[in-house]
Amino acid sequence: MAVGDEAATPPLKAIRSVFCLWERVCVERSAMPRAQAARRLGMTQPRVSELTRGKIDLFSIDTLVNMLTARGWTSTSTPAKPADR
Repeated sequence: MAVGDEAATPPLKAIRSVFCLWERVCVERSAMPRAQAARRLGMTQPRVSELTRGKIDLFSIDTLVNMLTARGWTSTSTPAKPADR
């Protein structure tokens, strides 16, 4: 389990899953060796292997966002309108 995520809520798990899947697809589609992908992402080759095996609970959202940022990913966020109660 990622540090600080002991009580991860379902929405946080869903966000982590999406980020992990996206990064996994990027690593696999790049066809670069895992050791090279690890250097590019600033992590070890075993961590890249964990990522490509889908072990999402081992990665915090912060770590996944940092990996995506290392690939040049940017994002914007728009708050959703609160639901009427």
